[in-house]
Amino acid sequence: SWLRCMPGWTHVLWDDNDARELFKEESPELLTMFDTYPYPVQRSDIFRYLVLFKYGGLYADMDYECVADISGPEGIGSTNATAFVSGAPNILVDGKVQNTLMSSAPGHLFWEHTLSTSAYNCGRMGEIELVVRLLVGLGFCSAAFQMRPFLGWTGISVLSTTGPRMVSEAYDAYDDMGNNDVETTRVSILPVALFNGQADQGAKDGGDTDLTYPCAPKSIHRNSAGWTKNSPFPYTGEHRIFGVRFPHRLVALLLLEIMALVACAFWCLGGQEALDERTKVT
Repeated sequence: SWLRCMPGWTHVLWDDNDARELFKEESPELLTMFDTYPYPVQRSDIFRYLVLFKYGGLYADMDYECVADISGPEGIGSTNATAFVSGAPNILVDGKVQNTLMSSAPGHLFWEHTLSTSAYNCGRMGEIELVVRLLVGLGFCSAAFQMRPFLGWTGISVLSTTGPRMVSEAYDAYDDMGNNDVETTRVSILPVALFNGQADQGAKDGGDTDLTYPCAPKSIHRNSAGWTKNSPFPYTGEHRIFGVRFPHRLVALLLLEIMALVACAFWCLGGQEALDERTKVT
């Protein structure tokens, strides 16, 4: 669809080996972090920021469909900015922006800032997947990956370390530093109504997205969410329990609390049995 709508553009498809070689050549200080991510989607995420920093151009997810020419005053390449990111239809899940459709000139300051933010977030330990991150930090990636079903939904750390939540955080800090006040460093958010147009939940749980979020006239994010297929829970931004939606963080916390209560119950029962045995002996 991109070649059909933008016939004068050059289309490049990168694979996993190409991504690692780019880090090895252009950003060797981040190669260890790249290699130790437990989830392939994290390497895919971090790669797209480096390739845009190095070469510029346009990045689009595989499930992004181009409907019409995306350039012009309201689109990519307008004169009021030098970088562009797609707005997020669900700000509660992703923040202000998504990392699914992005474009810039080569060497743009925002991608350097985004890479730094991602490196910093990778070292934070304040989320549900604390044990996973600790194992990753120690280099036990395989063990961390195997433990993911016991520690909740994998997307919690993905969104915050390399995904749209991290990019939204980077954008807010970048804006606070005054970089959007200057045209040469400004990042423009592409309107959801023109460039995204489909809700996060609709394409993943079988809902009729078009009724709530009409198809955008420039490009459409089909939201196949292939990166979540190996997740222990379906990715919808929240979980359905008896038809009611609950935020995924709440569900993860509830599961941990239930596990803690069960462990306490077993401990108490075991202690009571030991006390009963001592009472019989005396």
